[in-house]
Amino acid sequence: MKCLLRYMLLVQMRQAYAFPTSLSYLPCGSPSLLVREGQVLLLRRCNTGYEDGRYSVSAGHIEGDEPITHAAVREAKEEVGVDIAPSALAVVGVMHRKANDKRVDFFLVPSIWTGEPTNCEPDKCEALAWFPLDALPLHTIPYVRRALENYQHGVWKERNFKRIVQA
Repeated sequence: MKCLLRYMLLVQMRQAYAFPTSLSYLPCGSPSLLVREGQVLLLRRCNTGYEDGRYSVSAGHIEGDEPITHAAVREAKEEVGVDIAPSALAVVGVMHRKANDKRVDFFLVPSIWTGEPTNCEPDKCEALAWFPLDALPLHTIPYVRRALENYQHGVWKERNFKRIVQA
């Protein structure tokens, strides 16, 4: 019930703050944390111009007035080929990033999905692998690392996250 109330609040926040003008628009993302047996699926980015060579989770931008859960479902299918029902997703974290690209990310975890993850975008992803949540690769994108740490410790929100160290 608590998750549902949080989700409803997030949906209301998203609708209230998704203004059409460029001055008031804050991009939103919907990263999916595919977790099974204490491991998380990570993708090593390539040829994108953003954090290439580093590990991330399946993620993408929320398009227009698309619900957060639908964006996560769409991106998971496009990037790793799994099918997720929107009702299987729980919002487990929110992060307001204030680095070079200011945005808000809504982190979701599916309770179940169908299909075995595969690399559906080899032009943007050079590797796909499962890693223990407590032993992430050194080259994990910092905000993704922080989100995964928050998830492990039950921290639900992160405000003003800025990358401090460039590795």
